[in-house]
Amino acid sequence: MYLTFRTALIVLCLGILAPPAVAPDAPKADGAASASALAFERSAKNFGRAQEGRIVHIAFPVRNTSEKTVTITGISTGCGCTAVHGNPWALEPGEETEFRFAYDSTGRPGNANQTVTVRTDEEGGRAYRLLFTGTIYTPVRFTQSPLDFGEVLEGTGATRQVSLVSILPQPVMVHSVHSQDERIGVELVEERPFESDDGSGQEFVLELRLSDDMPQRSFATMIMVETSEARNPHRLVVRGRVVGDLSVTPERIFAVLAAGEEESRTVIFRSRGEKPVEIVSVEVDENLPLRVRTESGSAAHEALLHAAVEPPDERGTIQGKVGVTVRSGVSGDMTRIEVPVVLIVRGAAPAQVTD
Repeated sequence: MYLTFRTALIVLCLGILAPPAVAPDAPKADGAASASALAFERSAKNFGRAQEGRIVHIAFPVRNTSEKTVTITGISTGCGCTAVHGNPWALEPGEETEFRFAYDSTGRPGNANQTVTVRTDEEGGRAYRLLFTGTIYTPVRFTQSPLDFGEVLEGTGATRQVSLVSILPQPVMVHSVHSQDERIGVELVEERPFESDDGSGQEFVLELRLSDDMPQRSFATMIMVETSEARNPHRLVVRGRVVGDLSVTPERIFAVLAAGEEESRTVIFRSRGEKPVEIVSVEVDENLPLRVRTESGSAAHEALLHAAVEPPDERGTIQGKVGVTVRSGVSGDMTRIEVPVVLIVRGAAPAQVTD
């Protein structure tokens, strides 16, 4: 009896540990995907750098790894700049070939990023996505575009230089340079050889002068250069901002807070020319729940405005302004600056827990 029980226990354990038997020709479960028939050597390629206006040729080697003929039912490209040419429309079992495309870089300087989709008659109409990337450079270009003057102190003017470079095989001549804004002058000051990874050629150095009578404001204009090269004119955007001696940081008082919750903000008034600065008076709009005080900054050319926010219990948005009169410089020039205020009051502040 003991041997019989022991034998039964061994048989039971073997049945638990052994893997279940599978019929050799068991069908796939419904919805199971079949293996891809087409094997591409690479589905993404980078063609490197190419000159604008040239046709770039890209090839994707492929092999049919299945035992059936694969028919190509369609090929779509990301834009009209990519053409399909000489591609196979059927691949026999084991056949090796390639899909070839031509990319027209005309008018497309910068980074190229194009996707091509190849659709087949495989199970489920399987599609293959191919990607090619690269960089398109222009043979005649500005070394910096746009040209940004940045912040320029009112009454001082400024000068910047930028170059127009050419790597064309034939010499280029500059016929004229012109600015659309008479307060920004431009002049060709030098021509010299130019060397780059893309080739050698010519460099034309332009000097731009911002007039000292440009008022306080942001500005933007266009510089145009006429050359003997076919694509004319070459345009350069020039921009910047003329600012006064006094800077305000931040330019507005902004706070998002719960009803009944206090917060504070500090505004710094600073002389860009490092002149002495003093806040003479402050006027706060009546609707603003602010308490303000002033003090000198860490340097003589700084003054601080501290604003304590005491929002009401109601939710909503409160807007207004704080008028600040500032005395600056040895002569004591007075400047009035309005600082916008935006307060967004949300729900009530959570109750504080006390022991």
